[in-house]
Amino acid sequence: MKNRRITTPFGVALLATLALLFTVDKASAITYPPLSSFLYGNTGVNAPPEKSFVQGPGFPFRILLPAKFDPKTKYPVIVYLHGGGETGKDNEKHLKAGKNSANGGLALVSTADPNYQADHPCIFVAPQMPVNNWYNAASVQAIKDLLHLLKTQYPNAVDEERICLTGLSSGGMGSWNLPPQITPNPFSCMVPICAFSIYPNTTPKMPIWNFHAVNDPTESIYRGNRRPGELGSDVIVPKLRDLGYSIIYTRYDTGGHSIWTTAYQHPLLLPWMFAQRRGQAQRGIPGLSIKSSTIENGMLTLTGEVPEKANFKRVGWSTSVIKPSASKADGIGDGTTTFVSASSSFDKSFVGQRLGIPNKNADMGILYYDIVEVTNRTTLKLNTKLSAGMHTFVTYPYGTMENPYPATGPISPTWKLTAIPIPRDVKQVQVIAEAPSGSNLGGLTTMNLTFKVKDSAP
Repeated sequence: MKNRRITTPFGVALLATLALLFTVDKASAITYPPLSSFLYGNTGVNAPPEKSFVQGPGFPFRILLPAKFDPKTKYPVIVYLHGGGETGKDNEKHLKAGKNSANGGLALVSTADPNYQADHPCIFVAPQMPVNNWYNAASVQAIKDLLHLLKTQYPNAVDEERICLTGLSSGGMGSWNLPPQITPNPFSCMVPICAFSIYPNTTPKMPIWNFHAVNDPTESIYRGNRRPGELGSDVIVPKLRDLGYSIIYTRYDTGGHSIWTTAYQHPLLLPWMFAQRRGQAQRGIPGLSIKSSTIENGMLTLTGEVPEKANFKRVGWSTSVIKPSASKADGIGDGTTTFVSASSSFDKSFVGQRLGIPNKNADMGILYYDIVEVTNRTTLKLNTKLSAGMHTFVTYPYGTMENPYPATGPISPTWKLTAIPIPRDVKQVQVIAEAPSGSNLGGLTTMNLTFKVKDSAP
């Protein structure tokens, strides 16, 4: 099948009969659609005829319609933003990256499972930027033009309540930084991957699932690498959570910068994306909800739910008034799970707390280790191996955001948090659920709800 160009809105009738062809790779769990299945266009050439609608030459883009496309059926839309290595005007490089997988982004439209597209049909659109900047004025205008074009081209097929924005590296930066510049917010959710934000205080409140690796050498998990004001995931996520945003954060221990293929294959990601609705609270799996609250003698009790399929291992609480210990530089690892401090003293209360070790291959990224045993007053046993050598370390007591105080008893499908102290300087409580990252890269997936406290009653 040859590539077909979108020319006018009247092309919809012809596109309805489009049959998509896919290459089956039996050796792979993911099957990517070939480039020949994608329509193509340009936001400048194909724009509706309204005056002053398009500014500048426009951006090229590619579109994949679902199999058995029906122009009268509402479909969610995925807007995929490529990385910095795929800039240009050829309208192909951004899809060819990663062995014709759009660096793994086409896992969202995989056909390995015959029920996958039947269960999750969507319109997948991938614009290409000519320069490496997904959040300058030209990019903002191009994405606004593209969304307008989609709605005009497919007036009955674009579900305007389910337009999902995602991107990796530079495209992840666009995912963070485009929405604050587009009013009103057109997106139902966003999925940034290994990227920074420069607009933390104006990020629209919408469902967010963020991915980053501790040892990312290109885009630091702690700060951006280009100019002041760039915030990496370990800064932006806690900041937004304190502002009341509910965010899912998959924080890999390893994987470097190229985590996108792993992230896009997270089994819960695509159903979660399509469960979100513009302007509404987060829904779907993974999920976290508070059902009731009581306060007595200055102590708060919360009850709520998490779905069993989310595989959460802990639900707990934290407050901003509980702080980690000061950094210490005398921890020694021997290449096993044993950690020895020359000056710090530990007791049994440290069991279940966390040890934070700065990652030596990244800019201030912290690796977390659960303390499972205190063998003597200076020696700890950890839940996983620690590299040999001298380490700077921090301990995180229960109640910090890095180590939420856990619920006792079962947590799925219902959980209960009791005896949460509410001193006068506590204005809100974070309820945080934790699950494994879902991959061999290690790390955790966390999600939160911010529970505001007013005077003596929540």
